[in-house]
Amino acid sequence: MSDSEEDSQDRQLKIVVIGDGACGKTSLATRFAQEAFGKQYKQTIGLDFFLKRISLPGNLNVTLQVWDIGGQTLGGKILSVYIILNFKECSAHAGKHT
Repeated sequence: MSDSEEDSQDRQLKIVVIGDGACGKTSLATRFAQEAFGKQYKQTIGLDFFLKRISLPGNLNVTLQVWDIGGQTLGGKILSVYIILNFKECSAHAGKHT
């Protein structure tokens, strides 16, 4: 393994795309993560998930998780469960950094 590989840092970030149904969330996420647009509308049922890996200066490698939550599910349980689970995860990590 080279020195540059040993010095690299890996990070993972989550991006949650939410909004009304049929407003373009999936198109935005697909364009960002896959550099493409779909020509036909396809409703997201529940949620969809994309990954984008980028390299930043200073040997920083970042994996972006793009969560595309269907607009029709915003009033349902998916979003509230995600927020509760994410809050617990963030709270657990915050305690490790104090």
